[in-house]
Amino acid sequence: LQIGKFSDPPRLEDLAGLTLDTFEIDTIRRCRPRKCDFKLSATFIERFRKEVNWSAPGYQERATTLMREMLLEYVRGYLSGGNSALGEYNDKSYNLNLADEFQTLLQPASYTYGYRPEFQKYLLEFPRARPAHVENFVYWSKEKFGLKPVISITHIAAHKVSPVAGTDVVIASKGIYANHYFEASLGLTAFVHSAVSNQPRTYLIYINRSKTDALRGMVAG
Repeated sequence: LQIGKFSDPPRLEDLAGLTLDTFEIDTIRRCRPRKCDFKLSATFIERFRKEVNWSAPGYQERATTLMREMLLEYVRGYLSGGNSALGEYNDKSYNLNLADEFQTLLQPASYTYGYRPEFQKYLLEFPRARPAHVENFVYWSKEKFGLKPVISITHIAAHKVSPVAGTDVVIASKGIYANHYFEASLGLTAFVHSAVSNQPRTYLIYINRSKTDALRGMVAG
């Protein structure tokens, strides 16, 4: 529905194309800590309560602007502090620590990282432990998904084993924010070469691991 790429460094203008529908604004308006249908930290829930005059004309524009400011702060914090700067979601009866969620998604798995462990380390310790030949960018999007549109922020990290053409490439698509459904997500795309018994092979591998709030509570089993 809407999409944009963040500049380096990120600017508020990068989010100029993001709009909130009326029902999204009404959802935020009703938010309280531990009782909200919009993934937010307690800090931002309180900011929406205090910084938006919900009875004044034009409150929709102010709520939209504050949402853009929140996402910008979120991205800036992540780029400087990594996973630990993502903080918590406090919209449900439980507190969700996002660094812990990504830790579980990045747990060692031989089929995922066995041939490129330094890239796994980088995704876990970002922005530190950066291997050579890595390109990064962050984008936001608003997509039609399920019953509600999902506003999300995604970090893309592309790692080439060497600058030589035809080398192995691993690309991570790391979902660091989503206002609905997703608690954390990680997609990995790998283009790798292998020679077994002198028979060269090339493989394209795609793996996607996600955590969703639908699998908590009564249906967790």
